Amino acid sequence: MIKTKTNTSTVKISVSYPPLYSPKGRPFLGQNRQFQWTNTGNVILPLIPASGATALDKLGFKVYWDDAIAEKITYQKWLQRLLKRKPNIIFIESKTPVIKRHWQIIKDIKKNLKDSIVVLMGDHVTALPLESFQHCPIDYVITGGDYDFMMISLIKHLTKKSPLEPGFYYRKNKKILNTGTFSLIHHRLDNLPTINRRLTCWQLYGHHNTNFKYLPGAYIMSARDCWWGRCTFCVTGDTEILTKEGTKTIETIVENKIPDHVLTTASKYQKITDWHKRKIKEKIKIISTLYLPYDLKITSNHQVYYLPKVLLKSPSPIRTGKVNDLKIGDFLAIPIDRKVKNITQIRIEDIIAKQPTSFSTIKKISTKKIDEITRLCCLKKSEREISKLLKVDRETVHRYKILIKSGKLAGSVNHLSYNQLHEISFFGGHHKIPSSITIDNDFLFIAGLYLAEGHISYHKNRPNSATIGFTYNQNETELISKTKQYFFNTFKIILSETINIKNHTCQLTVGSTIICIIFKSLFGKNCYQKKIPGEFAYLTTEKQQHLLKGLFAGDGHLRLKRKTKGGGIEYILETTSKNLADQVFVMLLRFDVLPSYKVIQSKVKKVATKYKITLFRQDILKVFPNIESLDNTIKTNKKGLIVDNYALVPIVNINEEQFNGYVYNLTVEKDHSYTANYLSVKNCSWTTTHPAGTYRTYSVNRVINEIKSLANLGIKEIFDDSGTFPIGLWLKDFCQQMISTGLNKKVVLGCNMRFAALDQSQYNLMAKSGFRFLLYGLESANQDTLSIIHKNTKVSDARKSLLMAKKAGLQPHLTIMIGYPWETEKMAQKTLLSAKILIRDGLADSLQATIIIPYPGTPLFNECQKKGWLLTTDWDKYDMRQSVMKSPLSSQTQLLMVKNIFKGILTPQFLFRKITSIKNLNDLKFLLTYAIKYVQKLKDFPTT
Repeated sequence: MIKTKTNTSTVKISVSYPPLYSPKGRPFLGQNRQFQWTNTGNVILPLIPASGATALDKLGFKVYWDDAIAEKITYQKWLQRLLKRKPNIIFIESKTPVIKRHWQIIKDIKKNLKDSIVVLMGDHVTALPLESFQHCPIDYVITGGDYDFMMISLIKHLTKKSPLEPGFYYRKNKKILNTGTFSLIHHRLDNLPTINRRLTCWQLYGHHNTNFKYLPGAYIMSARDCWWGRCTFCVTGDTEILTKEGTKTIETIVENKIPDHVLTTASKYQKITDWHKRKIKEKIKIISTLYLPYDLKITSNHQVYYLPKVLLKSPSPIRTGKVNDLKIGDFLAIPIDRKVKNITQIRIEDIIAKQPTSFSTIKKISTKKIDEITRLCCLKKSEREISKLLKVDRETVHRYKILIKSGKLAGSVNHLSYNQLHEISFFGGHHKIPSSITIDNDFLFIAGLYLAEGHISYHKNRPNSATIGFTYNQNETELISKTKQYFFNTFKIILSETINIKNHTCQLTVGSTIICIIFKSLFGKNCYQKKIPGEFAYLTTEKQQHLLKGLFAGDGHLRLKRKTKGGGIEYILETTSKNLADQVFVMLLRFDVLPSYKVIQSKVKKVATKYKITLFRQDILKVFPNIESLDNTIKTNKKGLIVDNYALVPIVNINEEQFNGYVYNLTVEKDHSYTANYLSVKNCSWTTTHPAGTYRTYSVNRVINEIKSLANLGIKEIFDDSGTFPIGLWLKDFCQQMISTGLNKKVVLGCNMRFAALDQSQYNLMAKSGFRFLLYGLESANQDTLSIIHKNTKVSDARKSLLMAKKAGLQPHLTIMIGYPWETEKMAQKTLLSAKILIRDGLADSLQATIIIPYPGTPLFNECQKKGWLLTTDWDKYDMRQSVMKSPLSSQTQLLMVKNIFKGILTPQFLFRKITSIKNLNDLKFLLTYAIKYVQKLKDFPTT
């Protein structure tokens, strides 16, 4: 422990990057995912250590920012300065190719500063934490990528005896102990102070970086990790996912890899592009809300769309947050699909084509019996005689007799006949009906009545004969009259009426196979299978109103809540069709109505489950404004609400339970979200230090404030070095604030982006908000490689995305890698050629190529160990100057290919575009600097 006297300022802390000399060039270490000796002179502020230094400075400690690499001072000068300062704690970030150098430096430090505590951090020591204790007198190793949070934890532990967070390794009594596996998900980024640029010597990093066109420049991070990765946040298998075809369990979708279109937070249906499943043994959260029938069982680090209770009265947008951060009373978001696609008619032929009748194919009865029918017909036997002899119903005999006479028996499917009025029927059928049905208010009302009271039945031993029926109470004379009138006016059919005095019911029926097929196809056969056609989900609410009016008139009932002040009234719909209840709930949201949806499980085995939809007083009037018995002036209190395209439901309970089993997730294109148990959640989300599933963002306001402070310092260009820049609602809010604050006129922006992440409107918005430079990881032009490395993009995505970016006026930069152990020379050349073509076609403005290195702790390194691909474990050689994996390509070949791609992009078209792009002095300076850096970069890949 460190003893402090009266204040923390007596504790001196140094965040150090010691000088590292090599004839290969200068070390590109901090803020760089792959270490490289470089001759370009590029430097980047190490953002996370800088964040830690700022936080410790704010806590009152004496902090030295000690980046000797950026300062370009000698090792001896640096060591003398360190000895003079005598810091109590020294933090050093290391990477694989220089870890052995750092071991030696730590020995030098401990030799001269025996009481100083030295701490190592970085991806290499995260993967191999014990190794450094064996090779140098290190005191602590920090694992994981949140160095800032861990630095704070360690200093508080050393000065105040606070417990250490998980993720530390340390010496104690000659033993190496640890505090467990590091965890990042509980670190809230907004709790960190904005980086103190003066403390961290921002001038050192403002001028020497190829990414900056306008100087001085600066780096920031709006998020940590990439929102795409191998999923570690999931939901349980029984979670209902809202798809275009209705609700399905996520287990069904994932196990069968169904490429459904699911409702996203943007209120659009987007395609599922990947499916994820994993087994866990951990505690999960159970979220209960008002109005919804199912609890959401979800891992604690999954992100959901919500609105905190404290922000309910302010005009705040829906935001994302982890389940762990939710509180009772917060509101979860249900997206509302308001798309309108008006349909005026339904063609009968289209329905029949999808619903073959039982007599339409010879497979419905045996070939032997068909041959017998044919033979007996030739013998001029009557249908009655044939039916009796073969024990086949007369209607089936009649149908086949007609097909035989017309010569259309073989392969026949739903043969239709038309009369001069273009009315339609089956061959031999008695009922001729219009060839199309008009989707008017009368039809929609009858459709609603059928959903409530209708059914289809088939006669025993007569599979080709079907009857449609409606069952009403005797007193529902208006509904009976409207049903009879519609069938007569539309189909020229008189419905049979049967009264059951005992049950006080009236049943309307007609035997018409073609009408039965229409209603069965559109709305389902019986009460358990009822459904609303998918096309009807997009009718205008004015038309949907008539469908709902018929449905509620049949199966709904008004109920007075006597205990409610003001005489609360409910309009309740109960159905045994889950599909229908789901569709009605979603449809009602389009009316800006938030109904209650409950599932009523019967305790009696043979009694079906019921699904109950309840509308409250003010909601009833929005859907059914003509109900005379309701007083429009009386309001009942509701705890949920509709805001824009979201229904917000309050959380009423949050429980936790131990879960041992499989959990699931999806990857959804464009909007990267889906609807789980009606609630909007994020979909499935690079390195050893930030495992997949740990993606976190700063708030938009926080990032905007940081950009303001940088602009006040005189910064002209900012590059956001998040693994991938946040998208979706975060991106929209960020861009809008950049524009509204005028920051888009003061600074230009750059960031890392993924292919297939954005549409044209989003690229346009980014350009308008000040973005100039986008860095894409092309990585490979071979689809197999992209699949193996879980890139989750298609080769074709690159050109599509680049076309949109260029159309918006942005300047894309590509990165590619050479040397995958499974790629042949032909495959590698394909990547190089693809990159060259994209540059030639003007779809990318610059390019970076490297040899791929399998760093310890990465999936590739583990794969190399399993398959014996590693050529060496001499960490010095992991510096991208040679291949360290077995490959069809030699190291020299790989280096030559990388060098050639840099040279190969210098086509006449490329050079012409660069020269003609010069519009002012800034453009000229940038192009000259880029040319110099380009020549220097070639030295990074020696081929002799």
